[in-house]
Amino acid sequence: TNGCGISYDTLLVTLNTLTPALSLGPDIVLCTGTTINIFITEPNVEILWSDGSTENHFLVTDTITQVYASITNGCGESSDTVGVSLLPGIPSLDLGPDQSLCIGEVITFSPGITGVNYVWQDGSTNSSFQATQPTTVILTISNVCGTAKDTVVITEDTNGPQVDLGPDILACEGEMTSIPAGISGVTYLWQDGSTADEFVATTSGWVYVTVNNLCGTDIDSVFVDLSGVVPDPDLGVDTTLCEGISIQLISNADASTSITWQDGSSTPNFQVTTAGTYTLTETNQCGSSTDEITISYTPLPLAFDLGPDTSLCPGESFVLMAPQTADQLRWQDGSSGASMVVDKEQVYSLQISNRCGINSDSLLVSFNMDLPQIILSTPVSLCPGEQITLDVQQTFDADYLWSTGQTDPVITVSSPGNYSVEVAAACVSSSGQVEVIEIDDCDGVIDVFIPNVFSPNDDQVNDEFILSFDGDQQVTAIEGSIFDRWGNLVFNSTKDPFEWDGKFNEEKVMPGVYVYLIKLTYILEGEEREEVFAGDVTVVR
Repeated sequence: TNGCGISYDTLLVTLNTLTPALSLGPDIVLCTGTTINIFITEPNVEILWSDGSTENHFLVTDTITQVYASITNGCGESSDTVGVSLLPGIPSLDLGPDQSLCIGEVITFSPGITGVNYVWQDGSTNSSFQATQPTTVILTISNVCGTAKDTVVITEDTNGPQVDLGPDILACEGEMTSIPAGISGVTYLWQDGSTADEFVATTSGWVYVTVNNLCGTDIDSVFVDLSGVVPDPDLGVDTTLCEGISIQLISNADASTSITWQDGSSTPNFQVTTAGTYTLTETNQCGSSTDEITISYTPLPLAFDLGPDTSLCPGESFVLMAPQTADQLRWQDGSSGASMVVDKEQVYSLQISNRCGINSDSLLVSFNMDLPQIILSTPVSLCPGEQITLDVQQTFDADYLWSTGQTDPVITVSSPGNYSVEVAAACVSSSGQVEVIEIDDCDGVIDVFIPNVFSPNDDQVNDEFILSFDGDQQVTAIEGSIFDRWGNLVFNSTKDPFEWDGKFNEEKVMPGVYVYLIKLTYILEGEEREEVFAGDVTVVR
């Protein structure tokens, strides 16, 4: 309150109880196939079970091993956990087949099952029962999870006892094996003179027993083999195979030994086609043993390409690089470096090899020796109205450029002047020029025939390169030379007539185009004149 009025409010306080301690009770024991409900009865709490449910009860089945729950209210949280375990089910019971009993004989039944209650047909609760006369033997066993029952009928028998020591015995080296007679109410005589109801064998050999009762006698024997040993698988040493090769791993185990490979298979052999670690486990009655082998693979040498065949200009070179590899390298010269300098005219080859194979490649390297030869007789006489041909045709691919701007190897001119030409091959260029002079006295020009092809094959037809003349000219001197495509002199003569038989140093030259340069001196109308002829001739075989 104040001088201006009154104001008020109310607050209600409620006291909550503390969160109670949660107890789900003791750990739970269930029989197989049964269930039990757990309840939480605390009021005014929120419940959360281990499976996320929020009911006030939880159904426990035989598949659950633990149950957790928590409760909460406004004052806190409480939780508890119980374990769930399974009781053993009732064991199966088998007293064996019906039997016959000789007078004075005792048959003992002793199932040997623990953790159960026994009730025989006579109400006794011992773990064994002895039958001394014909009867029906009934045994019921039980535990909290159920009961099992079996019955054996015993009839009177006037025949003698029947003993069966069972099949031959295979045991491990150093072991002892117990051989029970398997029959009661009789006397025993073993091969060593002992009279117990069982025999302990410590060495290999035959074991036999004789049994007697009032009805008769029986004997049986069994062979004991104590030579068994733990298997010793051997897959060999770790192995490296070449790519694409397989190997078969083999187990030498006998029929009584089980086999397991790393993939779970059990065949005697295992085919390996990929790299990895392979294991073999062999098991018999004496134990088990494992061996392993690691298989790795070496790939084939790398496939590679040195490139196409190559033509170089004189003085040029380049470097061939081998592929990056750990395999062995071998060049054509026997070297093993990672590179090879190419500076000679030859076949270059590289071989890459390892223990699994070889890959190789090669390329041919040649030098382009095409050297343009420009043979133009100069000066060249030109009669009025006449056209002459200038020919610098090469025997290989080349580019041509005349001073006239023409790009053909052969041009025709009809006016005097200086004509120059540049011939460019792949590696080198050459140039030349010719002077064309116009003359008035064209009647005095010598008329000469120069063949452009001949075949020196000794067939008596066109076997020689021979100059011939027409008209009244008197030739006073001849000087001629013939060159091969590289400019090498193969023939020279000053004899008249000028004749070449297609040989160089008494050896036949190769077919092809050859260049001639011939200077003639002659007298025409009383005047000595001189003229030069240049061109090419083709030798064919």
